[in-house]
Amino acid sequence: MCEAVSREDTLARSYLWAPTALLLIAGCLIGSPLAAQDRPPYTLDQLIQLLESGVFSEERVITLTEQSCLAFRLDEGAESRLRASGASNSLIRQLRGVCTRLSSAVASVRVTPSLLEIAVDSSGVLQARAFGPDTVEVPGVSVDWSSDDSTIARVMDGTVLGVGPGTTTVSARTPDGVVGLATVAVGAERSGAKSTATAAALGVVVPGGGEFYTGNAVKGAIVLAGVAGALAAGYLITKTDTSDVQRTVMGDPMCSGSECTFTVQTMATVEESRYVIAGVIVAAAFWTYGLVDGIISAKKSQAPPPEGASEDQGDMSFSIQLVPPDGLAFRGGGEFDITLIRVRP
Repeated sequence: MCEAVSREDTLARSYLWAPTALLLIAGCLIGSPLAAQDRPPYTLDQLIQLLESGVFSEERVITLTEQSCLAFRLDEGAESRLRASGASNSLIRQLRGVCTRLSSAVASVRVTPSLLEIAVDSSGVLQARAFGPDTVEVPGVSVDWSSDDSTIARVMDGTVLGVGPGTTTVSARTPDGVVGLATVAVGAERSGAKSTATAAALGVVVPGGGEFYTGNAVKGAIVLAGVAGALAAGYLITKTDTSDVQRTVMGDPMCSGSECTFTVQTMATVEESRYVIAGVIVAAAFWTYGLVDGIISAKKSQAPPPEGASEDQGDMSFSIQLVPPDGLAFRGGGEFDITLIRVRP
């Protein structure tokens, strides 16, 4: 009786262990790939560590990365670092086909330029870029800009406005609290500094207006006279063309001896044209020059003078010379040289 019970108990235990063993084997076969898929993707530093260890073959590295993907873009910089760690061209080619799962986490924020120098009432632009692990740039990250001292500089969406002389720090902060910094140095406004916006507006409205505003009255007068003269010349200078000449005999000829006399009436079409288009083109050239020169002069007035030079220093000489046969040359300050030549029709 005891033997019978023992045998039945043994058989029952064997039936229980068989399914359990099958479940364990299936779990090992199926669970391992699932666990591998749940593993975080390999960063560039981790992959380099595997290669430099010399323990993992390239075939094994490919198998691991195919199961877990890459956490970086395989760009030129990454390829260069992998080659330096001993990766072959064949491995790099295979890595290009491996899946990529980029991390959205921001590890650092870089603000460029790191030092921005502007003057009072002038502006500059800062740019913020977010980077994840292995200095991989994370696109589409929004940042909040702030200035440590708004009495020196104010910032909005990366545009910095100089308020007062001094130095302050501008911060770009991500929603996760990662901060990038830049130093802003605001210089004192120079006496006589002119606004480029005002110079541009006046230069558009009035020929040479920007130059008058920045104190270059001579060049402003030349531009104004050039525009007016070109438009007037284009309208006043005319060209006459004669065409379609017709001759008609009037009446009967009067003959005496061997000679006959008759009257012929000549009619021709006369067309008169003006050089309006040419005048407009020349006037536009003068106007554009005055606009650009006015803006450049305004920017120069904002820049600090060279060391050892005074703000009043400059060559204001101006000369007018005759250019044979019918031309004038205007030269002034070493900054412009304009020659006008009369063209006869």
